[in-house]
Amino acid sequence: MNTQAHILINTVLLTRKHSKKYLYSAALWGALLPDLPIFVFFLVEGLRVGFGNPIIWRELYFSSRWTTVFAIFNSIPLSVCIVIGGYIVKQLTARVRTGVWLTIFGWSLFLHTISDLVLHHDDGHPHFFPFNDFIFSSPISYWDPAHYGTLVGSIETAISLLCTLLLLLRTKKRSMRIFLGLVALILIVLFVLPLLFDFF
Repeated sequence: MNTQAHILINTVLLTRKHSKKYLYSAALWGALLPDLPIFVFFLVEGLRVGFGNPIIWRELYFSSRWTTVFAIFNSIPLSVCIVIGGYIVKQLTARVRTGVWLTIFGWSLFLHTISDLVLHHDDGHPHFFPFNDFIFSSPISYWDPAHYGTLVGSIETAISLLCTLLLLLRTKKRSMRIFLGLVALILIVLFVLPLLFDFF
């Protein structure tokens, strides 16, 4: 799933209209964190071999050192531990806000990793790290046309736009509305318009 879809969907699922700002922050960072190493990977390897070099995604992406880095940030056991840790902090200490933040953050991590588990065919991660290095090969992909990527990508874009609309209705802050408007514009330009051009 695309990073922006993770952020939009997780924020809608894990916050409410009157949620505090820090809960939005927890949902956002939990959705974003698993993909951050991939951005770092692209920057590091792109600077090293050239950003247009296909070896980046065909070989280097699957190298053992990067696979380990990706595994740490995409670990389902780790996300579960963070959720449990958040509940413990909330119940057993006076740091309720910290506990709630950790809980929402952990749930957002969990939702991200579970959706990636389902939507990656041959480019997934070892989601059960550190217990094993098994990589599930899903029959569907969020991007690969050979594995329903066109259909899944269209559904993902539609859900992302719906989530953007729901978040626009939730917030009255002008800065947030401008940000969400830009997100919607990017989704339309990058995903909706190409689909329309292909269709017609």
